[in-house]
Amino acid sequence: MRAQILTPVEPEPAVVAHREYGRLVAEHRWRSREGVLAAARSATAGARLSVEHARLTRDVLLDPLTGLSNRRCFDDWLVSGAARERSAAVLLIDLDGFKAVNDAHGHAVGDEALRQVALLLNQHVRPGDLALRLDGDEFAVVLEHDEQDPVTLRRTAQDRARTLREAVRLTDWARVAQGLEITMSVGVAAATLGPQAPGGADALYREADADLYLEKRARTAGDAG
Repeated sequence: MRAQILTPVEPEPAVVAHREYGRLVAEHRWRSREGVLAAARSATAGARLSVEHARLTRDVLLDPLTGLSNRRCFDDWLVSGAARERSAAVLLIDLDGFKAVNDAHGHAVGDEALRQVALLLNQHVRPGDLALRLDGDEFAVVLEHDEQDPVTLRRTAQDRARTLREAVRLTDWARVAQGLEITMSVGVAAATLGPQAPGGADALYREADADLYLEKRARTAGDAG
């Protein structure tokens, strides 16, 4: 029997083309998959960074004890006071004789009293108002209105001040500590802010501070009498 030598048969050009096409499609799909995964990883990392940035920004502008906006947030508002024209009012709030609360009941009770005051502020401010803890037992509320004139807004702020004083007075502070009593003094000022306003928000703050001083002096004189 004569041996046969088998030689490889070259595939048809169409078959070669089909195989090459399949290889290219598979390679393209793999690269596309890798691209999609890379884009997804990048988007996820970007979202995480955005969330972390928002959290850090929020933490920088919030008071950790009460959750209210803090002094830095208030200072930012003062700086931006000339940005656009509108009426604004500031309530500066000081808790009367609060050092005696810490001395008599301890700082844990004092901190809880500050948190309760913060809750009262949040309950009695309208959407859009800004409630802040500035430092220690000092708080503030900022009201802004694009349409009300300063005189009308001042009356609104004075009404808000009376409401807050009454809310603090009627709070059952004995639930926090036996014998605890909290009262507050409030200074009020209102003005038109904007590029043409003299003194801007800083002048508004000083006016409210002066009004607060007068109220505390009157309250002290009344207690002495």
